[in-house]
Amino acid sequence: MKPDAAENPRPLSHAERFARLDAHLAAYESLWRSSPHAWLSKGKPLPWEAGFAPLAEALRALPAARVQALHEDAQACRIFLRRHLPVLDELAALVALPDTDSALLPRQAHAAAHVGGRKLEQIRHFESALPTGFAHHAAPEKTAIIDWCAGKGHLARWLSARDGRAHLCLERDEALCTEGQRLAGALPLRFQALNVMDEAVRAPLRGSAAVLALHACGDLHTRLLRLAVEEGVTELALAPCCYNRTQERHYRPLSALAREHARLELDRDALRLPLLETVTATGYERRETQRRAVWRLAAQQWCQEVGIALPVESPHAARATDFPAYLRSVAPAVLARWAGQGKTREGERECERRERQGARRLSTLRALELPRAAFRRAIEVWLVLDMAVFLEEAGYDVQLMAFCPRTLTPRNILLHARRPACGAQASGR
Repeated sequence: MKPDAAENPRPLSHAERFARLDAHLAAYESLWRSSPHAWLSKGKPLPWEAGFAPLAEALRALPAARVQALHEDAQACRIFLRRHLPVLDELAALVALPDTDSALLPRQAHAAAHVGGRKLEQIRHFESALPTGFAHHAAPEKTAIIDWCAGKGHLARWLSARDGRAHLCLERDEALCTEGQRLAGALPLRFQALNVMDEAVRAPLRGSAAVLALHACGDLHTRLLRLAVEEGVTELALAPCCYNRTQERHYRPLSALAREHARLELDRDALRLPLLETVTATGYERRETQRRAVWRLAAQQWCQEVGIALPVESPHAARATDFPAYLRSVAPAVLARWAGQGKTREGERECERRERQGARRLSTLRALELPRAAFRRAIEVWLVLDMAVFLEEAGYDVQLMAFCPRTLTPRNILLHARRPACGAQASGR
């Protein structure tokens, strides 16, 4: 008996997934578009709270420890929120990407020199996720692989040390090129000081070059995608990053599908939303960030009440070890009012009370940020699917995968594209 088609549904195409994500993100835009900080600083409820009253009530009732735990565990956050937002289960399916099941190749001590531990592990996972035969179609007279925005060429050095193939490293900073060439030693790496936003970058791309880009930011990765199509790049492997680093005020969709049918319009604030994860921060860094956020909120509310503007933080504020010291750095006029009236001890007690008030305010703010956090990955995958559809519209075969655990870097999406004319599509290792 043939299996029921309903039990084995056809996998969605990139275009279909994009369309569904677009519809959901547009329908729930108020939940992820509104910044809790902007509204709470005005003493107002968020725009979505009236329409999602049970959700708002549940979030505001959460204790601080529970809020922190939900921010640290995306799965637990989705389970908590889906009681009020069942759409999150479908979103989870739409943003799911296959993990690479390739075993990491052994370390190379000589190629790993001068590479930070986390960056090195990202490079190793990126390498293991590249399809078998990546760039082997390149003609002998051509450079096998171009590294886009290569920095010191750590990725190129690692790959070339493994298989001996030539790399051209494009990097605008001449000092990084010089240092990268030194680190390469006898490996077949060549550095070219070139801004990839310049027209001169078209020449090395033209023809059958393969291109790698590990965490090229914003305009740098969209520039690569457009030029890859225009100049006939045969194969590329891209891990995009920092979508908000763009000269454009609003995201310009790449694909015809998105330009003609997408309902979303993402400004830089929305493009920054996927980056607001701190899964790679240490416990100390998180505690420090939280402590200073408490101080900032407490000082902000106190200043508002007494009619004093809170200035931009100074370097002295960054060195403060307690709330009174912080307040003396950013708003000394507040404490001066107490000291001038001979109420120094009372001022200390008031600082303690205000700091507790700031902690409660931060807990409420972070609780109301949880719905935004639940939509972060969906926005990122929406952006990457636009890239994938754009390349498919130009005739490429495209694969998307998660090349490393999110605990190593949340920017773990690998887009691999190859023109079918180079031969059969490569399979994973």
